[in-house]
Amino acid sequence: MTSAQRTFNLIGVVVPFLALIAGIVLLWNTLVDWSDLVVLAVMYVIAGLGVTVGFHRMLTHRSFSTH
Repeated sequence: MTSAQRTFNLIGVVVPFLALIAGIVLLWNTLVDWSDLVVLAVMYVIAGLGVTVGFHRMLTHRSFSTH
């Protein structure tokens, strides 16, 4: 990887995360509350587990095939 590619990858990872944090801070107590953060965390874990288990089954055990 070149230095420019690393820089663009870093920007592509960091900027959306900072935008999420900024959105939460700016909208706190108007559109975002603790219940929203709990739902975000729970759904993040469920989606992450679903993707990792799915890829594990597909790539390691070849227990299903995709189109």
